[in-house]
Amino acid sequence: QKRPGADEIQAIILRLKNFLEFVVVNLIDEPGLARIKVREIAPAVLRFRLVLVKRDVALLIGMQGHTASAIRSVLKAAAGIHGVNALLEILSHEEDAALPPE
Repeated sequence: QKRPGADEIQAIILRLKNFLEFVVVNLIDEPGLARIKVREIAPAVLRFRLVLVKRDVALLIGMQGHTASAIRSVLKAAAGIHGVNALLEILSHEEDAALPPE
C-alpha cells in the first residue's frame, strides 16, 4: 500500500480526529474541556494527543486501562485502513502544559 500524500494525510487526520472525538465525548464527563491535538511525527505516523481534565483521564483510562486500550486498538485499525499508523496519548491539561512546545 502506497504512503498517502500531504493532502490525503490532512483528510485522514480529520476523519480519525472526528472518530476519536465521537467516541470520547460519549465516555467522559467534561467533553467541552477536551482537546485533541494531532501531529505527524514520522511519514504516515500520526500521534493523537487527547488532553482532558484529570478526572476524565482517570475515567477514560480506568483501573486497568481496558477502555483506553480499546480506543487505541480501534483508532489504530481505522488508521491502518488509510495506510497510516496512529498513536494515542491521553494526558491531563496539566501534563500537556508541562511538555516542551513542539
